[in-house]
Amino acid sequence: VFPAPIPACILARNSQGATAVAHSIEQVRNIALTGHNGAGKTTLAEAIIFNTRQLTRLGRVEDGTTISDYDSEEIERKISLRSSLLTGEVGGYHFDVIDTPGYADFLPQAQSALRVADGSVVVIDAVSGVDVGTERVWRFAAESSLPRLIFLNKLDRADVDVEGTMEQVRERFGREAVALQLPVGAGGG
Repeated sequence: VFPAPIPACILARNSQGATAVAHSIEQVRNIALTGHNGAGKTTLAEAIIFNTRQLTRLGRVEDGTTISDYDSEEIERKISLRSSLLTGEVGGYHFDVIDTPGYADFLPQAQSALRVADGSVVVIDAVSGVDVGTERVWRFAAESSLPRLIFLNKLDRADVDVEGTMEQVRERFGREAVALQLPVGAGGG
């Protein structure tokens, strides 16, 4: 008989090899980053882990230096082909960020990630807006009764249309999509 709470064993890799770290279930959060291809999920995952001080440098998809796209084909094509797990610690909580591919051919990877996630961050490119892939991952998360958060990405681009993208979000996802925070200014390169 296990004492409550039952510990979860999380494996973390470092440069010396794999080590096991125990956390109670209440201290673990699994978040899937989902969205259409090119929305910036891998870059966001990298930034999240970098800002928890788990990384000493911020990798870039363009340079082939992100920790989640490590396969030679992913580096060459500059896309995620499979889901990858990135881990971090903040405020006594252990979290797993699951970076999922966005291309339609690889959407089953996102579906699998959502089966083990506590919630989904749906990443939307604020320039190109909501597309079919975005709608599909939103529906996958809804079918699993997962909480969803929309993250508008690429707000620094000169051709961004935040209002237009927000209108698309309202049209496609209805009243359950509510803006919690909007940028003061957007664009400008």
